[in-house]
Amino acid sequence: MSKTKILIKDYLLYFIGNSSTRFITLLLLPFFTKTLTKEEYGYFEIVNAAILILVPIISLQLSEAVLRFKLDKKESADKTNVIETITSIITITAIISNIVFLIITEFVSLPYKTECLLFFNTFYVSSYLLRIARGLGKRALYSSSNILYSLTLALSVAFFYLTNSLTLNNIFNIYSISNFIISIYLILRIGARNLFSFSKIEFKYFGILLAYSVPLLMETMNLWVMDLSDRFVIKFYIGLDAVGIYGVAYKLGISIYFLQVIFNLIWQEESFKEHGNEKVPVKNAFIFNNMALLLFSAFTVLLPFFDLYIKLFVDKRYIEASSYLALILGGIIFSSLSSFWGIKYQVSKNTKGSLFTSLIGGVTNIILNILLVPIIGLYGAALSTFISFLFIFIIRIRNSNFYIDTSLISIKSLMFGFTISLIFGIVITVNIPFVDYLLLTSGIIFSFLFNKNLISKVYSTLIGKIE
Repeated sequence: MSKTKILIKDYLLYFIGNSSTRFITLLLLPFFTKTLTKEEYGYFEIVNAAILILVPIISLQLSEAVLRFKLDKKESADKTNVIETITSIITITAIISNIVFLIITEFVSLPYKTECLLFFNTFYVSSYLLRIARGLGKRALYSSSNILYSLTLALSVAFFYLTNSLTLNNIFNIYSISNFIISIYLILRIGARNLFSFSKIEFKYFGILLAYSVPLLMETMNLWVMDLSDRFVIKFYIGLDAVGIYGVAYKLGISIYFLQVIFNLIWQEESFKEHGNEKVPVKNAFIFNNMALLLFSAFTVLLPFFDLYIKLFVDKRYIEASSYLALILGGIIFSSLSSFWGIKYQVSKNTKGSLFTSLIGGVTNIILNILLVPIIGLYGAALSTFISFLFIFIIRIRNSNFYIDTSLISIKSLMFGFTISLIFGIVITVNIPFVDYLLLTSGIIFSFLFNKNLISKVYSTLIGKIE
């Protein structure tokens, strides 16, 4: 079987698992917006974004090292001891962080303190175990765990909604229960001995692992750091209710990023395995061109779809969120593209380059937020996110010849995709009857035309699997 077909099959396997979590997010959003006030939903979004940032910080991003050192054929480290060593380290950091949290909250009042701590701990464990499953090459387990998480989440929300008890504290508990269930499932499937065999701990690897993983903190956190900085600045200048509105737009907009997340799940593994192959820069350029076209095509479909979704299903108090979708979607497209280029830093172990470019983007976003939000409100937050991610992408594309043959990048395709997306973003603001339906139909047609070669390969792969 060709490498292209293998890549597509792996992509589809990850897509099934990850798309289930995105589908559940869309499905549950109307329930949350109908039962929570804008202030409550805004608080939930801030806590959620904070946890997404704290987990990689407290774990020292060592979960990334699992994948790097387990897949690299040239790596001399004893791979049988890597997981056990990392597990012991992140267990210690988790205990310390819990103690620090309890001390701080004795002096600082935090609403739903217990629920937030439980949410953090269960997410901390489940996210690490999912990374272990990837590092061990258990892709079916990774996908099935995500599906189990989605089902648990959906059934729990349905139960509390039907019993008129879908309160904010119960929403926190629902997420904690779902994370706990998949953690048990993963431990049983992976095997506790593979995780907690303390006789295999080798602290001599700690320095090597840490030197690799710590600079990746900003690369992993960048999307969520910008999201959290947006929300804190919005809360400071406008209020918690505005955070709720912006949170709805961002939660929908981030969906396009998961196309890239799923792609990176596969391509990251392939990049590690093929590190040193002289044909890699040419192959990467080909992959990048197709991925960029796929993302811009997705924009033309998702923008009108999400605009309709907000108008039809989300509570009317949040209707304003549709105004910020185009900028958020556009920014996340460039975040996705820069993330693809960011893999080069992991492959070459030059993770300091990832740290540098991510820091520049993060600082730019904070400065723009402070300048623009007081003047143009939520548009300022969305615009600062767009500009910051575009800035990171430009910096990385100028310094990546060893990873991608930039001479083979189709600038014409990039500009065409960007132009079409820009047109869609402008037209959707015009008050024309059925404009959403017209744009959605056009976007679907454009997507099929732009990606007909990729669709053909996916189709032939699926048919081959069935046969």
